[in-house]
Amino acid sequence: MNNSNYYIDKDILNKLLIPQERKKLLNEIFNKLELFNKSDFVELEYLEISDGKIPVLTINQPKSLDQLRKLYIMVASQHNEYCGLFGQISYLFELTSTKNKDLISNELKNSMIILFPLMNPYGFLNPRPDNKFGYYLKNGDNLNRYWRKTFIPNFREKDEDNNPYIIPENALVFKNFMQKYWERDLEIYLIDFHETSLFRRFTEDMVKNLNAFYKLEHYYKMWIVEYLVKRENLPKREPLFMKPHPDLDHHHFNITINQGEQLRDNLKEAWEKNNDKLPFAYIYNYKSGDFCRSIARNVQSKLKDLMWDIRQPAFLHPEDHGCFVCLGHSTRRPKTFTFELECDKQLFNLLEEIEKCKSNQVYFNKKIDNINKIIDIVRETIKAAVNLNF
Repeated sequence: MNNSNYYIDKDILNKLLIPQERKKLLNEIFNKLELFNKSDFVELEYLEISDGKIPVLTINQPKSLDQLRKLYIMVASQHNEYCGLFGQISYLFELTSTKNKDLISNELKNSMIILFPLMNPYGFLNPRPDNKFGYYLKNGDNLNRYWRKTFIPNFREKDEDNNPYIIPENALVFKNFMQKYWERDLEIYLIDFHETSLFRRFTEDMVKNLNAFYKLEHYYKMWIVEYLVKRENLPKREPLFMKPHPDLDHHHFNITINQGEQLRDNLKEAWEKNNDKLPFAYIYNYKSGDFCRSIARNVQSKLKDLMWDIRQPAFLHPEDHGCFVCLGHSTRRPKTFTFELECDKQLFNLLEEIEKCKSNQVYFNKKIDNINKIIDIVRETIKAAVNLNF
């Protein structure tokens, strides 16, 4: 393979924007994955489910699993997100262009990487109008809510009645594929790539409305404020956030009115200064903090010119739902470490993006540039994860 890097172009973005073109794009993606399969150290297979096939790429498969000490699993494209898919392809282009089998075996001694670049092929091909043309599973559910149910026997979520669907095939074939590794005495690192519009939307709201009495009803808002407090060395009381009443589901600042005004002004200044950059965060569970924070520092130092000026963009995930992050601290399996990368969502409202891209060439080009910056973040995240020594 001759190209050392992979980025999307106007042709790929146009196919993402037009649902009828996505089948053609998916075939092109599968053709790229087939090329990687020709490498000496990459093996491609497909997990067949009733509504499509899930590609799996294994890097540095040992002759015997007894040799294996660390396993890195990268999951992507579960729900209305593209960064992990294209970022994993970019990583594979770089890996297969510059490395040989002996070098890979030496760098990944006793370690193996498994990539799942497209966990929800049906959703990728069938974006839903009722979700602003984002995508779900065929039954309308979000695959990312099922990992604790899938791996933890007798697990029940608090909102079971509001989440009645059976475990999806996508999760079951993943579990079956993982079983031979799950039962072994080795370190398993599960990394999930996501996109969110909340950082940008919440920040825009807070720039206008933030004050000492601002209602913080979502932990993303608290993460944004924590970032700003670290960045600006703002004076604060401990704890920074507090609930006005134990029964309420939101927090307020534990700061004075003057500090609230200062916080808003500094947030506005930081937002304007960084508006051409990409908000992002790494999210970890109780077991995975050291691993995740080390990756965050590593990637931040390499890509600081295109990402938000954040000293350490990593946060504890407090939610009690079924995603990979929560799986890590819920399972009784030792040596299981999980985290997510949350990047800026680029196709939050497909119809709106289609109109903006059609009417504004500058916007269209900027969209390509932003997605390619996110590809850089994902690729560097994978490289940082598999090269760290603990």
